[in-house]
Amino acid sequence: MREKHQEIDLIYATIGRFAVEFEQICHTMESGVRCILALEGLESERIQEILLSGLTAEPLSALFRSLCSEHLKPNATEAKIIKQVFSTLQHLISARNDLLHSKWFLALREDDDGCQAVAFGSKLHKNSRGAATKRFEYNSTNFQELYEESQESLCNVAKLANCISGGYPLEQNFQKNDQGEYEAIKGLCEKA
Repeated sequence: MREKHQEIDLIYATIGRFAVEFEQICHTMESGVRCILALEGLESERIQEILLSGLTAEPLSALFRSLCSEHLKPNATEAKIIKQVFSTLQHLISARNDLLHSKWFLALREDDDGCQAVAFGSKLHKNSRGAATKRFEYNSTNFQELYEESQESLCNVAKLANCISGGYPLEQNFQKNDQGEYEAIKGLCEKA
């Protein structure tokens, strides 16, 4: 019986790790916005707080992306890096909204390999045809993958913010991976 509870506890723990990591991404974007505002002459922290107050992930992401492009005046490669960072982030925002705004039911499924916890979710939704319902069936592995994706996104957003704050070139601090996507180079930012 304890094994069954451990499976459900694992789902809760992984959801929690993902939610906290996602909020770290939002905090990093907020710091990036503050940095750009200061670099552009708006140094008052209180005014920055007024501008940022109440922004959820979606508008915060849109603001940070726009400010990055306006402040950096990126070349073609830098524009691709910025686009990639925010495309991945957009996917996470959607996944996070689905996760936190769905109604969930956790169940245990037994098979030949033992007992596995499964989370069934549903979220009211509308599309071009009218009312719709999104349905989800996740296990702890699915939530772990979201958590890992959020860790990668945090690295990319942090590297972007650090490059801007220190005047480091994006091209020196991001590289293409095996899938041809840009990712942050681990370690401190480097100048050309």
